[in-house]
Amino acid sequence: MRVLCFIDTLGPGGAQRQLMELAVGLKKQGNDVYMAYYIHKPFFEPILASAGIKMIIFKERCKLDRIYNLHKTIKAIKPDIVQAYLHGPSMVAEIVSMIPGKWKLVVSERNIYNAQHHSRPSYIIGRQLHRLADSIVMNSYANRDLLCDLAPFLRKKTEVIWNCVDLDRFHPPEEPPSSNKNKPFEFVCVASMAPAKNAPMVVKALSILKNFTDRSFRLHWIGTPHKEDPDTINTFNKTMELVKKNNLEDVFVFEGAKTNVEDYLKESNALVLCSQYEGLPNAICEGMASGLPIVASRVSDNEMFVGESKNGFLCDPNDVESIAASLKKCLELTDTEHKSYGYESRQRAEKMFSRERFLSQYNGIYKRLIK
Repeated sequence: MRVLCFIDTLGPGGAQRQLMELAVGLKKQGNDVYMAYYIHKPFFEPILASAGIKMIIFKERCKLDRIYNLHKTIKAIKPDIVQAYLHGPSMVAEIVSMIPGKWKLVVSERNIYNAQHHSRPSYIIGRQLHRLADSIVMNSYANRDLLCDLAPFLRKKTEVIWNCVDLDRFHPPEEPPSSNKNKPFEFVCVASMAPAKNAPMVVKALSILKNFTDRSFRLHWIGTPHKEDPDTINTFNKTMELVKKNNLEDVFVFEGAKTNVEDYLKESNALVLCSQYEGLPNAICEGMASGLPIVASRVSDNEMFVGESKNGFLCDPNDVESIAASLKKCLELTDTEHKSYGYESRQRAEKMFSRERFLSQYNGIYKRLIK
């Protein structure tokens, strides 16, 4: 089978990581795999190159050149499957699919089907263009249901494949950090400062928590404000102002971007992600794989991953008291309970987020389309 993967960039990002995992996995299974993209941020290039995947960077004078370049690439490679990832690349591939060919098109939607995007022209057009795809893969049941509510005519071609996580890279340490009350409890959040990640509300919740517990704690926020995004920069500035205003400089620790996220997870007591909306957050997958209790917002498919009082706690991301209450419950776990929650997280991760399950589901779609 010959597969052409198509995305906007190979820069760091959750969608890019998932497509990289898919491409490398397909290559290891003996398939011919190519990667095409049009914005040069080469974060994953070394991994793809070491796997023997040929990368094609489009040269363009304007955005319309993406259509021409993709069509030219498909004619040259003659793939069986074109796998497009994210909204923009999917639209380009769907336009190209209007030109007759023998290849099948699988597009992948992530977290765009939230209230902020429903009425934007780009997404209205995108939903109509999805008629041209042979299969639409969503990474959560919640977002599939939202898409199908907006475009019922797409229901029969939608599939749900949860993200995968590298279970060898992300795993519990041999000696998990103790939740001994004589030591600070270490929360960790792995997220950008995009508004949807809800950092200001988390800081407000930490302020409330500080007034209702004698236990010392810290939250390490791993991520980076994207400098090209004014909304993200504003959120970062607002967050740090709240930290200073509430005297939380020793409680909220902004770590910036890190390439060794797994090391931070191994040194933490719990993962926190209180987003306003999500597709399927890699942070939760990686936190569970690392054997951590999880504090997460009740959005997307999170209730399927985080069992209340089993391996974590769920909160309302728009209610600061709810976030604080969930953090407090996690903080007050006994050492025995903490270990039990962590074990349950790892067991769920092995079942839900394995690379084998991920590849098997994609292969099932591809084989059905080209049979």
